[in-house]
Amino acid sequence: MKVITMKRPGGLEVLEYVDRPEPVPGPGEVAVEVAIAGVNFMDIGVRQGMAWNTMPDPKTLGVEGLGRVIGLGEGAEGVRLGQRVAWVYAPGSYAEKVLVAASSLVPVPDEIDDRTAASVMMQGLTASHFATDFYPVQPGDIALVQAAAGGLGLLLTQIIKLRGGCASLVAVERPMPWHLPMYRKRAQRNDCS
Repeated sequence: MKVITMKRPGGLEVLEYVDRPEPVPGPGEVAVEVAIAGVNFMDIGVRQGMAWNTMPDPKTLGVEGLGRVIGLGEGAEGVRLGQRVAWVYAPGSYAEKVLVAASSLVPVPDEIDDRTAASVMMQGLTASHFATDFYPVQPGDIALVQAAAGGLGLLLTQIIKLRGGCASLVAVERPMPWHLPMYRKRAQRNDCS
């Protein structure tokens, strides 16, 4: 099977498209044929040597994706052969096939297209944590969402609104304290007063 590996930390020149043996699921693992691998900022950090430093090179990149179950390890429960699934934080997702813990897989209904399902896992979990765990948004809350035009910002804005809050959207490269009066005015224009 084909995978995208990095041979050492660096730029794009360290990536290689190579052959690797077919993965065999161990206990509690599931083999998934990857339809789409999510590409995340974290992958750039790994490639540049800022994460996964304890994993030896070469290593297969990617942590998010969507595909169909093609193999079940002993004790793998909650999924079935042929089922569409998505995952986040399963190292090695830049591959034709990947091993994922059965407990890390999320069933994907046929009504959701592959690209949407594959792209929403990491950003969706992050947005959910921001609006429910780090600070549980309450009705009437005003949230400043920087970089609101990106995937995370769009999902975060929707979750804030679903929880009854109001999102003041900002798209600036490097916000500074003197930007706060502008943010407050924008919030008032968005009925977030």
